[in-house]
Amino acid sequence: MRRLGRSFWFASLLIASFPLACAVDEEQSHPDAAPPFYVVPAGGFLDRSPTVDGDGDVLAWVRRRYDIWGAYRILRMEGRGEPETLLAHRGPITSIDLSTDGGRLLGLIEGDTARVILWREAGDAGAILLDVPPEYLTISTPRWADTTSFLFGANGPDGHGIYRWDLSTGNIAPLCARFSAHGGLWLGSSPGLDSSGRMVCMERMSISSTSGIESIVCLLGSETPALVLAGQSPSFWRFLPGEDDGLLYIDSVLMLHALRPGTGEEWILLPWVVDYDISADGRWLFADSALDLGRALILFDLRSLR
Repeated sequence: MRRLGRSFWFASLLIASFPLACAVDEEQSHPDAAPPFYVVPAGGFLDRSPTVDGDGDVLAWVRRRYDIWGAYRILRMEGRGEPETLLAHRGPITSIDLSTDGGRLLGLIEGDTARVILWREAGDAGAILLDVPPEYLTISTPRWADTTSFLFGANGPDGHGIYRWDLSTGNIAPLCARFSAHGGLWLGSSPGLDSSGRMVCMERMSISSTSGIESIVCLLGSETPALVLAGQSPSFWRFLPGEDDGLLYIDSVLMLHALRPGTGEEWILLPWVVDYDISADGRWLFADSALDLGRALILFDLRSLR
């Protein structure tokens, strides 16, 4: 990946912020935005799968050693302090997600059989490994739905798409998954629910898209996408309190876009974003980005763009 100088990076932020800043009036601007916070891995490490809690206070990510096969650790940082290791594992940990309160964490361990990590605060059972039933294949990206259930993508008994795992009952049910296979097009990865609980977003493979992946939005229970975008890593995002959720996604050249589906308005928020997570309050973006330092994690206050 081509690396940009620091001056170009911050110039890009200013350019990217202009359309969105002009889209709201002066009463909605936030000049008191916090400066960016960086997590730069030491040599021999790669930080990936950034995730943030509801208000940007708790961060977590996966750290991998380049020089040791299968050495993965889940790190958690609270209040910009020193990171703590929640879990170390030899096999690949490919995706994690923090709960809104920052006290619970999901993670996916991929191996001969997929296993889901369920980590909870010390004194509350700690880390638990859940074995995904064998009838669910191609498991991807578990995401918290609420305090007692999470979503994941899979090719399951009801088709390709999104399933909900209820931790209180152990029941797994299709949320938006009754799609025909179409050669395995429906991935169900990066699943998300909007705040109204009426829409879901996910990724699917596409031979027509430049990146080979599309972001889609569906009404809950519908087999027909309501929105299809040439991009990946879709996530619902609240533009401003009281508004319907918008959508974030990454395009084929790693630009992070924000879209208001109701009006079609769209802006570029940040360049060179590989992976990201958004806080529930809509203020904080925690992203895996390309800087002149190499790959690093950046916590960015989106109030500076609004």
